[in-house]
Amino acid sequence: MPTYEYRCLDCRKRFEVFMRFSEYGVKAVTCPHCQSSNVQRRIGKVRVARSDESRLSNRPTHPIWPAWTKTRARSVK
Repeated sequence: MPTYEYRCLDCRKRFEVFMRFSEYGVKAVTCPHCQSSNVQRRIGKVRVARSDESRLSNRPTHPIWPAWTKTRARSVK
């Protein structure tokens, strides 16, 4: 089940709610701190996990790529 992030507009506290996709927009959401229904959904951060092979297969094939990697490697050290 996805996590939905909300902010209460009355007490200003943030909270998360676990619910099914089918419940979103149907199920009433109330603040667990003050029980207000005056809440606003926040857009949370999204994280995508990828395998090493996937990352390497998507690297640019542009002619500048070798020069860019050398410059980047020096700046990271």
